Amino acid sequence: MRFCGDESYRAWLKKRVKNPLLFAIADSFCGWSLSLNSSGVPSREFIAITKNINKLGAAGIPKGGCKAVTGGLVKELERLGGEILYKTPVESITVDGGRVNGLSTKKTSYDFDVIISNIDPKQTIKLCGEENFSDSYVKSMANMKEANGIKISVACDKPMIGHTGVLLTPQTKRISGANEVTNADPTLAPKGMHLLMTHQKLLDGDVKKEAELGKEDLYELFPDFDRHCEILMVQTYKHGWPVNRVASGKHISPESPIKGLYYVGDAIKPEGWMETEGVAKGVEMMLNRFGR
Repeated sequence: MRFCGDESYRAWLKKRVKNPLLFAIADSFCGWSLSLNSSGVPSREFIAITKNINKLGAAGIPKGGCKAVTGGLVKELERLGGEILYKTPVESITVDGGRVNGLSTKKTSYDFDVIISNIDPKQTIKLCGEENFSDSYVKSMANMKEANGIKISVACDKPMIGHTGVLLTPQTKRISGANEVTNADPTLAPKGMHLLMTHQKLLDGDVKKEAELGKEDLYELFPDFDRHCEILMVQTYKHGWPVNRVASGKHISPESPIKGLYYVGDAIKPEGWMETEGVAKGVEMMLNRFGR
C-alpha cells in the first residue's frame, strides 16, 4: 500500500495531526520552496521532496549568487564551441513530417535536426504551430498551471537572521520565508552590508496589495526594520515569467511528440525535485532520453 498519493499534502497531514501550527508550517515551507499552499501539492510529491532533502541535504546558496551559475554555464558552452545569440528571439520552429528541421528568427533561418527548448511546452507548441500536435496534447499542456510568487530584496546594515538557512514564517500574513544570502557569501553585498530576501506565493488577487502585505510582514518580523533595513526592490513572477512554468506535482516528459524536439527548464522537473536542482535533474532526464 502506498504511503502517500494524489491527495494534497494538507489533506494527508490532517489525517495524522491536529495542530494548526503544523499546517501553517507546511504552508510556509511549500510557499517558500514551491510557491504553492500545502493544499496545492500532492502528498506523494512532498514526501518525495523531503526524502531527497534527507538524502542529499537542503538547497544551498551558490557562491557568487545566481549570476555565477549562469556565468559558469555560458563559459562552459563557449568552451565547447557554442555561441549565444543575444537579443535574437526565435519566431518559429519548423516541423516537417512530425520532425523538427530548423527554426527562424527575424534575421535568418537555421537548420537543425534537434532543438532543445527551455521555455515552457505551451510556448514551444505555439512556436511549432498547434496543428503539429494532437488536440489532446495541446489541451493537456494548456491546462498545466504555473506557480507564481513575489520576492522582496532588502539591504541591511546588520545581520537580521544571522545564519545561512531559511527562516520559515508560518504566522505572517503573506511572506513564506526569508534567507540572508550574505551569511553564505559576503560578496553579494557591499562590505559591511547584508542582503535579505523574502519569498511569498502569489495566488489570484491584487498583486500590489499582496506585495504591500509582504512589506507589512517585514516590519512585524523585524521590529527594528526601519533603523537597519531598506527595501531595494519587489519582484513579481507571474503570467509568462512565473516562478515555475509548471507547478510542482505535475510532471511532463522532456521528450515532446515531435521527433527531435526536447524540453528542459522549470517545467520539466522529476518527482521529488525542486528549484534549481530540479531543473538540473530534468536536464539529466532529457539527456538520458536523448541517448547522451
